[in-house]
Amino acid sequence: MYFDDTFIEKVKSQTDIISIISEYTNLIKKGQSYVGRCPFHNEKTPSFFVNAEKQMYYCFGCGVGGNVMTFIMQKENFTFVEAIEDLANKANIPLELSDNKPHNSIDNSKKDLIFDLYKKAARYYYYNLKHNAPQYALDYIKFRKLDSQTIKTFGIGYAPTQYNSLYKYFKEINIDDKILVESGLCLQSETKGVMYDRFSNRLIFPIFSTTKKVIAFGGRVFGNENPKYLNSADSLIFNKSNNLYGLNLAKQSKYEYYILVEGYMDVIA
Repeated sequence: MYFDDTFIEKVKSQTDIISIISEYTNLIKKGQSYVGRCPFHNEKTPSFFVNAEKQMYYCFGCGVGGNVMTFIMQKENFTFVEAIEDLANKANIPLELSDNKPHNSIDNSKKDLIFDLYKKAARYYYYNLKHNAPQYALDYIKFRKLDSQTIKTFGIGYAPTQYNSLYKYFKEINIDDKILVESGLCLQSETKGVMYDRFSNRLIFPIFSTTKKVIAFGGRVFGNENPKYLNSADSLIFNKSNNLYGLNLAKQSKYEYYILVEGYMDVIA
């Protein structure tokens, strides 16, 4: 089932985001915006803002934001199509189906695949830290006082020294080179066309979205080489400007304030 862009815009234009979100939390008008307690995390002081003119929402507490479509998808765990159906229903708009697969559904399929690749990569790195890490890596973990519970909570892993170990793992399960490069997990030499991993011989810190999906990695060397930290490049699922390490855990906090720190280890500490 597909909907064309015209129908999607019709549903969005005839849907009032204030009415929809008011079904989940009490909103009070303040200036040009509406403010209320965030429906995505527990808080005492309202930090959830909705802009009626732009039909957008944003929570300064947990960082979730978007339009009426993303709100329903996040709150009800709907797919994009299910969200359109639900909103069209509420606005009494008859469904207008299309036989043509829209471009954004292709992007969404690719995003799903990349999400899965990052999930697999995180498990691969975590397994390697548990079972294949060299002594110097284990010594570093001990030096930084990272116990087994902390490692599990943050999903910390180890990228082996071999330049293409993750790539070889993905080839064993028949993942295409093109999507590996597009995901940013692997790179390709411009001169010889050789495939290699973005991260090797580093302690790996998975970066999670607020919906607990792995969307990127940070890797730290064990010595003093540069760069000390190497991070994932922007991709279809990750934008450095819109994400913070540890935000997935911070949104579960019972405290009403957050402390912004610089490095991965600062967050863990």
